Amino acid sequence: MKVNLTVNWTPNAAEEAVTGYDVLVDGAVVGSSAVPGFQGDVDVEPGQYALTVVPNNALGPGPASDPVQFVIPALCTKPVGVTVSIKLSVQVG
Repeated sequence: MKVNLTVNWTPNAAEEAVTGYDVLVDGAVVGSSAVPGFQGDVDVEPGQYALTVVPNNALGPGPASDPVQFVIPALCTKPVGVTVSIKLSVQVG
């Protein structure tokens, strides 16, 4: 099922060297963004998922944000939208 996923986050003030972010659902990259925030369609089945954001810089990926749980209801038979907001509090490099 296609889910329109919108993720908003506030970067750590010390992350001036960040070159982009990866958005992960259950550890799999589902999208990337050059700026804080992501919106895109994700293929998922009904169930519970953990979403994390990983900042990247010239040295590679930094540590992931704390996971945020979200649920796609089992009774959901039509495409749905999910909006998740997190505060990113990791440092890169």
